[in-house]
Amino acid sequence: MVRNKYRLRFKLKPLDESIVECLTGNLDLAKGIFKSDRKQVLDFISDSEISMPITLSNVVYTVNHLTMRNQNICDITPEIVKKEFYSVRS
Repeated sequence: MVRNKYRLRFKLKPLDESIVECLTGNLDLAKGIFKSDRKQVLDFISDSEISMPITLSNVVYTVNHLTMRNQNICDITPEIVKKEFYSVRS
């Protein structure tokens, strides 16, 4: 569903298992990610110089960074992605 919402050319890589576990255990988190503002996320990606691939997992990490700030997702976000986020003003 997220793939259809963002209408991007995602790299064909499945969602990280750790994200699936977080979303399975927390329905409100899954709803929040789906209801996130598409324009805000795409503007952040396009306005920044982030050089990470567009995968479902990276979009979830981005949504969490911009709006949700869920600690479970923050804990599983790779360090290199966190460095990219904090090098860009959100």
